[in-house]
Amino acid sequence: MKSRIPTTRAQLIERSLRCFRSGLLGLIPVLGVPFATRAWVEYFRLRRPRAGLWNPASSYLGWSVFLACVGLFLTLALGLWIVQIVIQPD
Repeated sequence: MKSRIPTTRAQLIERSLRCFRSGLLGLIPVLGVPFATRAWVEYFRLRRPRAGLWNPASSYLGWSVFLACVGLFLTLALGLWIVQIVIQPD
């Protein structure tokens, strides 16, 4: 499924905020992995330069990737912690 290129500034802002919401949901350990992945994909789609379109919501776009990274790190840390508990000798 190909994503449509935002043609107006309003569409660009809406997609940036949608990406931010995905990044926020990506903070949920384990359940947030698909949302974090979506935030990454949308980030790279929206960061490509658009002909003459300025994105006033670009700070939200940056935060979405940061939150997605934190969520993925939390998921990894939780997984490693669970593995350590299971494997830990008595």
